[in-house]
Amino acid sequence: MTPVRFVPREPPLTPTAVAARGPAAEALRAAARTTLRVAQADGWLLLLSRDPRGADLPWADGVHWLAPDQGLYLPTHLTTDPPPALVARAAARRAPRGHTLLALLPGHLLAVTAR
Repeated sequence: MTPVRFVPREPPLTPTAVAARGPAAEALRAAARTTLRVAQADGWLLLLSRDPRGADLPWADGVHWLAPDQGLYLPTHLTTDPPPALVARAAARRAPRGHTLLALLPGHLLAVTAR
């Protein structure tokens, strides 16, 4: 498999999800509204906006802002090389059955079932 590199994206995408772990996840959970979709995987908390502009996402220090890009949720300021669609197909083959969302952060592939 070809290694995946993250490269800067300009301009950044509009965030429609936010991910955190550790203390940042606790702060995010405390700030979250009940209208958000919630997902958890491998110690990470993901909150998914129901607003296409992400206006309902809470802020907390140390979080990662994400947006969908060709089948993956990626950091808003990064894209992948090879292109996200190819990375998404390869990641889906490695993810557990039944996942509904793939999020890729540097060093982490999160395959989750969002509720």
